[in-house]
Formats: sequence, C-alpha cells, structure tokens
Amino acid sequence: MWCNGGIVLSVRAAKSITGARLATEAYLEGDLEMAKNKQEQYAKAPTPEELKGSEK
Repeated sequence: MWCNGGIVLSVRAAKSITGARLATEAYLEGDLEMAKNKQEQYAKAPTPEELKGSEK
C-alpha cells in the first residue's frame, strides 16, 4: 500500500515541478514579447506631432 502512495506522490511532485517550469517559461516569453513590442514601438521614426514638441 505504501508503495502505491509513494508512486502517486512522486508522480504528483514531478507534474508540479514540470508545471512550474512551463509556467515560468511562458511568463518569461511574455516579458520578452512585451519588451520586443515596446522596443519596436519606440524605434519608429518620430511623428510630426512629436517633432513639434509640447506647446504650452
């Protein structure tokens, strides 16, 4: 009986670790995608409105 419980526990632990790793990878990929988007957004040529500056 203990052997089956030990197997269940080890499989459950392995699944939890795998899930945590996959979640971390997805989080990091999301951060990289967000950084890429911001970099592309701010690397564009300035608009005429941006070149005028703020009018006070």
